[in-house]
Amino acid sequence: MNMQALNDYLLDAYDEPQEQEREQFKIENDDMANWAIRKIAKARREFAEAEQQAERETERIDAWLAGKRKEWERAEEFFTGLLTAYYLPQHMEDPQRKTFKLPAGAFQVRAQQPEYQRDDAALVQWLESHVMPDYLEVVKKPKWGELKKIIETKGGVATVAGEVVGGIMVVPRGLKFTVATEEV
Repeated sequence: MNMQALNDYLLDAYDEPQEQEREQFKIENDDMANWAIRKIAKARREFAEAEQQAERETERIDAWLAGKRKEWERAEEFFTGLLTAYYLPQHMEDPQRKTFKLPAGAFQVRAQQPEYQRDDAALVQWLESHVMPDYLEVVKKPKWGELKKIIETKGGVATVAGEVVGGIMVVPRGLKFTVATEEV
């Protein structure tokens, strides 16, 4: 008998078990509900432990990476200083030459824009005193925390003193269930 015939014979002889419908587990009393809450508390503890372990590993990896970053920064600073000392005289002889190409890469010399250190409060005062409003930015936004205190919701509409407030859409939400667990 060849393999295919054997396989067919075995498939014919084997009756696949019929899937039985299983009834969904239901909580039927306070003891079962208490058991479910304990299971939730256990899952939360296990997750918190996993989270702490991950945090410790992350801290260890971050410390290792910070050490590598310091090594890289020192090496780059050191060799950039050596390259600058080597190429600066060549750039001074020919200021138009800004790139020095080599097989491993290039060394570039570029003039930088100045850095501006600002005191925004003093700058705003100066702009206001010189009547230059085009260079001032005014940001307007609602004080939502205060406004929300006086809003009333009637029929899915936000109102203040009976008047419909534009720009607010009231979206009803369903019930929210939370589980508070005791530390076991």
